[in-house]
Amino acid sequence: MATSNRLLGWGNNTGVLPYGERWRVQRRMTHELLHKRASEDLWPTIVRDSRLALQQLLENPSKFESHFRRMAGSSIIKSVYGYEATASNDALFRAVSDAVDGFAQAIVTSNFYVNIIPWMQYIPSWLPGAQWKRQAFAWRLQTEQMLNVPYDWTRDQMRTGNAPPSMMRQLLARYTEEPSEEEKDTMRWAAGTLFAAGTDTTVSNALILIAAMAMHPEIQAKAQHEVDSVLCGKRLPDMDDRQSMPYIQAIVKEELPTLVSKKTFTKGTESPREPLCKLSLFTLIVNIMLIGVSSYSQCSIANQWAMSNDEKVYTNPERFDPSRFLDPSTPEAPAFGFGRRSCPGIHMAHASLFMVVSGLAASFNIRPKCNSEGHPIPLTAEMKQNILLSQPLPFEVDIEPRSEQHERLLRAWVDI
Repeated sequence: MATSNRLLGWGNNTGVLPYGERWRVQRRMTHELLHKRASEDLWPTIVRDSRLALQQLLENPSKFESHFRRMAGSSIIKSVYGYEATASNDALFRAVSDAVDGFAQAIVTSNFYVNIIPWMQYIPSWLPGAQWKRQAFAWRLQTEQMLNVPYDWTRDQMRTGNAPPSMMRQLLARYTEEPSEEEKDTMRWAAGTLFAAGTDTTVSNALILIAAMAMHPEIQAKAQHEVDSVLCGKRLPDMDDRQSMPYIQAIVKEELPTLVSKKTFTKGTESPREPLCKLSLFTLIVNIMLIGVSSYSQCSIANQWAMSNDEKVYTNPERFDPSRFLDPSTPEAPAFGFGRRSCPGIHMAHASLFMVVSGLAASFNIRPKCNSEGHPIPLTAEMKQNILLSQPLPFEVDIEPRSEQHERLLRAWVDI
């Protein structure tokens, strides 16, 4: 449904393109922005947006998901288009994020029968029971806005000489004449793919982190102790502190596999990913029966769940235990894919999550909410079903400044 040009039209998303010249061009565009050295140029943006999110937590801690969604989306939009989104209800921000929300629902095999029975895409939209197709067309309009609105904004800013540095400005500056429609489409999809790939993953990890800290006060205390030993309560963390905070980096490495593995935050909690993987395999078999094996002759399915839960590599893999990664011989779980299809945003993701983890540890205490009798309300580790990424079900926690001094330090920060 998501990749069909008759429906959502996400077939040119870099992540789902077949290997070929167009994929190589789009991948090269994203690599220029996100390779290890280039991603360091994004650190000021990442630090700024993470600190803005922490300040917003001071004012409205119950809206933590909204704050981190703005943080993740703003960093990507700023880096890709040069546009600054200071609020989650920003018009351009919404145009992009609404399209991504539709894609995230459409891409999950079990959400729509057309993902299992491809010929259903030819059913007329007016037919009774074809509400799913009318929804697909609505999402398609949002996709067109995602591709065109931020692209047009950057192009217009360049014409007036006011375009901030960005990936899109760099790409457009290569053309002395108006790019062809194919070239424009390639640039739009290379840029749009970055937002689609980066926003929800960062938000999901931030939510997982908050829930894990509330459920594991001993892990939170270790993180706070390490941050305090480096910062001495005199400043906020920044990217230069990474090498001095191995436990914070271990937390980042521990939470990343949670998006694709059975591990959540407590022992023995089931993940929604396993049945979805089985259904995807079923879909592959059905499609082979319908259109032949040739289209899938070079297709490989990597079992990331099994790799992330290999007891020979990770002791008690079902437990949330960052200390396992303090051992340098422990490999990171394959959360970013493999080979040519590995996620190019790995360096930006690690930087964003480091700032989230270290910032929360430096400034806040996160605890379960208490009932009317003053007893903590137990948090569950249940995850949403039928979404592209594992994400905790809505939950409530108390997020409070660690002290008046920590609050003053955070409020004193001003983006210059």
